[in-house]
Amino acid sequence: MRQWKRFDELPQRFLRAYERNIAEPPDFSENRLPNGALVFQSGGAFTRLRFGHVNMSNVCCGIMAAYNAMLLAGLSEQGVDFLKLAAEFEYGAVVPAIPSGMFGNNPWRINRCLSAYGFCSERYGSLAMFENALTAGKVGVLSYKFGKFDPRMHIFAVQRAENSIVAYNHYSNQREPEIGSSVAEVLKPKNVFLIGDVLECSK
Repeated sequence: MRQWKRFDELPQRFLRAYERNIAEPPDFSENRLPNGALVFQSGGAFTRLRFGHVNMSNVCCGIMAAYNAMLLAGLSEQGVDFLKLAAEFEYGAVVPAIPSGMFGNNPWRINRCLSAYGFCSERYGSLAMFENALTAGKVGVLSYKFGKFDPRMHIFAVQRAENSIVAYNHYSNQREPEIGSSVAEVLKPKNVFLIGDVLECSK
């Protein structure tokens, strides 16, 4: 299994989409919230960006989730460049055996990304454990399947406020954070929790 590499360490062949993406600098004004987090995966700048050989708007939920989680946990926008992070995901977190990127990001690799940016995290395999670990102020990244017999996955970032859960890019067309009383409430009943990583500290 590949170790996570930061942008400056990536082999040249993983920079092709990045070079295409920066040729005309993207305008994230439709996607960026006042706190820096990115939403609205299905629109705005993401419709004009590439991930591997595919359109980024279809597959970038994991990149957005990691990016948003790190910002929410205190990393500055200067500390992580979204397009460089996408290139890192193309190298280190595409779904196994599908190098084109067409099946998006591997949620089991996101903790490697967090570690590379100086965050330690704890992984949980049940919704109840993830919910209990996400205490006030903490940030997490969770992955779920659309349904028991539906292989499609989605990944998004959440933060526990004092009396609520705030979710970012829970849906690909979401333009504002979603607020619920719990992670379980934010997820639809038919959704199947896969794994969750809770950011515990910065190294």
